[in-house]
Amino acid sequence: MTSEGTPAGPYLLRLDRVEPRLAALASTPPPTRMTDPDPSTGQRWEWGQVWAHLAEFVPYWLRRDEVVLEVEGLGRLPNRVVTGKPSVPLRP
Repeated sequence: MTSEGTPAGPYLLRLDRVEPRLAALASTPPPTRMTDPDPSTGQRWEWGQVWAHLAEFVPYWLRRDEVVLEVEGLGRLPNRVVTGKPSVPLRP
């Protein structure tokens, strides 16, 4: 998937490297315990929540990028973007 000599090259290389790792994780039995607590919030997730987050991550950020690109054509950037989740500031 790599595209050497282009701005996307390093990112595509990272995708090439992570794909086998994710495939290996997907084929292992699910863990029986939750993640370690987040240091700042104490939040813990079970394995299904982690995979669900990974699944929603890419479409969520791609949509935000699309909104920025659409508005950028108008010569301004939005202060906030609504993407089906709570409105998230793009910049302070």
